[in-house]
Amino acid sequence: MSISNKLKLISLMMVFVTSSSFASETVWDFTTSNSATTSFGSGSGTSSYGNSLTFNQNGNSVNVTAWADTNEVSSGSDKIESATAANNYWGLLNYNRNTGDEHYVDNNGDFEMLLLDFGDAVSLTSIDLGSYSNDSDVSIGAFTSMPTLNGSTWSSVASSAFFTTSFSNIGNAAYAINNLKNNIVVEARYWLIGAYNTAFGGNTGWTGAKDYIKIAGITTKNALSPKPDDSTAVPEPSSLAIFACFGMALLWRRRQKM
Repeated sequence: MSISNKLKLISLMMVFVTSSSFASETVWDFTTSNSATTSFGSGSGTSSYGNSLTFNQNGNSVNVTAWADTNEVSSGSDKIESATAANNYWGLLNYNRNTGDEHYVDNNGDFEMLLLDFGDAVSLTSIDLGSYSNDSDVSIGAFTSMPTLNGSTWSSVASSAFFTTSFSNIGNAAYAINNLKNNIVVEARYWLIGAYNTAFGGNTGWTGAKDYIKIAGITTKNALSPKPDDSTAVPEPSSLAIFACFGMALLWRRRQKM
């Protein structure tokens, strides 16, 4: 093999190594065009409080549950309790325990949010609203462990998150999410997404217009950082390829000196 061909081969291997190190992206479809597995809570149908929806996409899965602060207490700090997670042609919905609740994820009277469990850490890169009414402000929160929701307040839940933020008027198209903390991309297994929630940050003036949203989909990327239990694992193919590339380069240089 000629010197130029050897160098080309090494370059191609390095390109392969570089590309394999990127995080894989998953585009999640939450509309009824993508069937979901439903685990029912108490009752049935839209009165099944505490149910969950499981979506599968490209070999990955996410579990969705619904929550709202509908447990009114005399102290004025309403407590969170389970709601019903559902989806239709326009995306994910939240039916809370109050009679006459709208078919949206909203903040009219009560703050509604959806908890998404991806099984492993992911970064959230975009949100796509299939429909919204009145206004489209959105709040999100990231958690490394399962947050305690039932019986808590949204303020206490937000304080237990390692990242929270809100976005104003995202509209009904894919909206790119800036989820950086100290210039590092936020990665988490558990994500809360819902209509604008004052506990999660943002301009308090947004509460003047109520938000009603249906979440058609989101885009995530698998975490780049290794899992804690992988410290003794066999090097991944990308790592082995890197060593192979350097080995080939070193062998070629030695042969040139002979």
